[in-house]
Order: sequence, then C-alpha cells, then structure tokens
Amino acid sequence: MMCLIYFYKGATLTTKKSIDHKAIIQKRSKDFGGSLDDTDVIKLCGCSRNTIISISENLNICTIEAPRKQNTQNRSLCY
Repeated sequence: MMCLIYFYKGATLTTKKSIDHKAIIQKRSKDFGGSLDDTDVIKLCGCSRNTIISISENLNICTIEAPRKQNTQNRSLCY
C-alpha cells in the first residue's frame, strides 16, 4: 500500500532536527552572541555548511522583522 503526502505550494516541512539545529545555532554561534564560529557549529550540529547558512539567514530575518510584526498582545509573529 502506498502512502502519498501532499503539500501546498510554498509550504515548508519543519522537522525535529531543524528545531534542534536552530536552538544550537542561536545559543552557540558568534552571529547570535555565542562563542563558536561556523565550522565549530557545523561539527556540533552534524549538518552541512549550507544548512547552517540558511538557518542563520532565516533567524536573522526573524530577529530583524520581529519588532515590525506584532499582534495586539505584543507578541512576535515570526517563528
């Protein structure tokens, strides 16, 4: 029996690994106030350089846009 999974165009899949990688990058990377450079973060996470760069760019966009995107309860809408 085949199982097909359909996604809407532009939808992204969030995995447990990506959530863990984001937490490590935010905590340990020099870009976000940590003490490790990219090569050490790559060794710690066990993922590729392109993954580190794309997650860092996504986190940078979220931190820059967070003050502009706020709902009525004063919470950030950028996850």
